[in-house]
Amino acid sequence: MKKVFNLIFILIMLAIFIMSLAMISTAEGKTISYKSTIAKNTKYPTLSECIENKYQGKEFYFYKNFYLILDNYDIYKYLGFNDKSKSFFKDNLLIVNYIRGGSVRGYIGIKYKNTGVTIKNGVINVSYTYTREPVNPAVVEYGVDVIELKKSGVKGVDLTKQKVTIRTVQLTSRPEDEQIPDSYYTNGLTYVDAEKLIEKPSKVEKVKVKQTKKKQLKVTWKNIKGVKYEVKYSLKKSMKKAKTKKNIKNNKVTLKKLGSGKKYYIKVRAYLKIRDKTYVGKWSKKAVKKVG
Repeated sequence: MKKVFNLIFILIMLAIFIMSLAMISTAEGKTISYKSTIAKNTKYPTLSECIENKYQGKEFYFYKNFYLILDNYDIYKYLGFNDKSKSFFKDNLLIVNYIRGGSVRGYIGIKYKNTGVTIKNGVINVSYTYTREPVNPAVVEYGVDVIELKKSGVKGVDLTKQKVTIRTVQLTSRPEDEQIPDSYYTNGLTYVDAEKLIEKPSKVEKVKVKQTKKKQLKVTWKNIKGVKYEVKYSLKKSMKKAKTKKNIKNNKVTLKKLGSGKKYYIKVRAYLKIRDKTYVGKWSKKAVKKVG
């Protein structure tokens, strides 16, 4: 009995020891595996357009750093990214840091390098080295750091909180240049909910209808990138008892088995399905065509 008691006591003490080590590790910062790809923002033009359209007039997002969390393929594609497959997001996610390079009294930033990703006190910490050199005139540039992480590696971490530490390094030194010492500074990046950047598709325009075969009508319209379409057609102008065709991937559809000599009213709208939500655009103007 004493041996059993001693064994239980040892196991309890061992558990306490392991927990204390975990707490110490969390306090000091736990290094996690990651992959970083840094590119100029011009590689992801749609991302800039989404941010600009959603926060039009709020220049705050262009003068301070911000970031997104992408853990869903549909949102990833919607924002203009295309390097990852749908299967990637089963076990992985992306932190996308929109980082601002800039001039400091005539100095231009040359290159960012991601030097580490850690978890400390439940917050993601990302470190960069940022080199610069004197130029005239000064230019401000933006970059995107796409950080690839395992979902299991950040389980239980609040990804809406992030800190970034940047070490600035002077790349060249010339006697005639004003000397600016190397420095460190920490920013709290602004989290932007990627789902809030999703907008309803625009209204379908330029709907045209023509007869190509007996009892058939071919409907075409102006294409909208990245959406699917829904077409309704009815014998009544009010669209009562209308028939519907969905999941149309191209900007055209053929309506078959129509009534000869009948007049049809047709309208089209675009929609997006992302996660479990459907974002629907406005219906087009009705097109009218009599079947020969």
